[in-house]
Amino acid sequence: MENSNSYDYSNMSYNMTDSSSMQSSYDSFDSMSYNITGLNTIPNNYNSFDKMPYNMTNSEILPSSYDNFTNIPYNMTNSESISRIDMNENMNDNMNSYIHIKGTEGIIFLFANIFCVFYYFIPLIWIFHYKHCFINRAIRLIFLYKLNIFKVTELSQKKFIQKSQTNTIVEPNIYYKSIYKMVNKNCLYNYYDFNFFIYCSINNFSCINPKKAENIIKGPICGMAFININDKISSGYQSTKGSGGKYIRQEKNAYEILMGSPSSMFMLPMYIGMIFSVFCLIIVLVFTFTDIKDDQRFDQVIYIIFFIVKQSGYFYINKNSFFTTLFNTTKEGILLFVINGFYLHFTSVIIPLCKCISAERLDKQYENEPTNTIQYFLKILNSPNLVEELKSIAIQEFVVENILFWENYCILQKLVTKAKHKQFNGEFENIYSQNSGNSHDEESYDPNYPLLPQLVPYFNAFYHTFIDIDGPAAVNISGSTVRRIYHDFYTYPTVGIFDEAKDEVIESMYLSIFPILLQQNRKQLGEIYTHP
Repeated sequence: MENSNSYDYSNMSYNMTDSSSMQSSYDSFDSMSYNITGLNTIPNNYNSFDKMPYNMTNSEILPSSYDNFTNIPYNMTNSESISRIDMNENMNDNMNSYIHIKGTEGIIFLFANIFCVFYYFIPLIWIFHYKHCFINRAIRLIFLYKLNIFKVTELSQKKFIQKSQTNTIVEPNIYYKSIYKMVNKNCLYNYYDFNFFIYCSINNFSCINPKKAENIIKGPICGMAFININDKISSGYQSTKGSGGKYIRQEKNAYEILMGSPSSMFMLPMYIGMIFSVFCLIIVLVFTFTDIKDDQRFDQVIYIIFFIVKQSGYFYINKNSFFTTLFNTTKEGILLFVINGFYLHFTSVIIPLCKCISAERLDKQYENEPTNTIQYFLKILNSPNLVEELKSIAIQEFVVENILFWENYCILQKLVTKAKHKQFNGEFENIYSQNSGNSHDEESYDPNYPLLPQLVPYFNAFYHTFIDIDGPAAVNISGSTVRRIYHDFYTYPTVGIFDEAKDEVIESMYLSIFPILLQQNRKQLGEIYTHP
């Protein structure tokens, strides 16, 4: 191309001094700089802009190198003098390169002609995996909350004593573990099997029905034939001249081509999205009307709004001005996902970091305060009202087994005291009604005192409830402590067999739920310390 050729973008006019130097077909626009005066100098095979999915403004300069027209992200005005180019018929030779495909669930890039099923199902499977992870956390929070409530109900002090006599301690993890496995594995595996079944069915459908297979490329049915999906997508776009002489891309036509008729399998993502939106709505309602505290419930609301905007925008883009504005403003709803991403990062990283910094500053500020000591925490554990507040916090933090351990440990020590004073007569209601504080008399308590036979059922129930790793309310203690308790329990059990575990549980509560109690009631707790 000669250097005398130039391109004037200001008035969108085209001149060409040497039309003979133009190639008869264009595979690339590398280093092209020329003026066009005669429209007849453009190759005849570029004759229509009807299906060109992009527009160009006169203030934007076309890059000097493009592999094909599908990568030109511009809008075009004043284009009456530009000849029409048929993108579908003339870019086939160069279409196997970087192909931009905008589907209903996002954007992917293809590098070759592929069969439609592969293009369709591979993203669909991973999209479901993403959605599964999206709601899995919320579902686990709900069941964990219900599990902790169940523990408090079934493992209270009174019920623990009564059920220890008959060895009928309820195992709450029986139903929880089954649900946990279903939420984490079974649903996902079953869905993958379902997708594989549909994949094979479509494969057989394409082979068994050759007549229908012939129409796969043009029809809405997605099969095993190798097709140029870019052709299929481009055929759904039509440049319509709107107000101001601008060419408007009609999203609805492209969507109909991609999704097909309502009976087409391309409607499956929409159905899955509807089901997922219903799940999100249920989760939002559960979080709203229960005591479950979760800073990330907003992400469920965002997805519901995104799905409504996404689907409604396609169907009502040309019928309702509100949906048109909302659809374009939110970039087809994708902007809502971006906002949601910032929100999730803010609630998952920024807010916890700020809370940690604030808690660290408070600890330094009240470092020498008596309320920050573990001795003061032991006083709180001997106060029934404050123990109930700790229990409420423990339920929210999913560590209620620590409080239940402490309460039932106190009951065991009272039973030991009664037995040692020969007052063990089987009337446990009086033991339960007494204050949960002062778990044992420090002066007369001997941790090496042999375990009396009448106390064995209660210590056995306590072990299988709180110490055994498979117990209904197993506490988080070290493995060496568990092994020592197990060894001593079956060799030479003593009344202080659980003391080491008790110390670890108290330390765990002191570091986890006690700071939360201090933040909520620091002034009140200071008064309690001053006036015990």
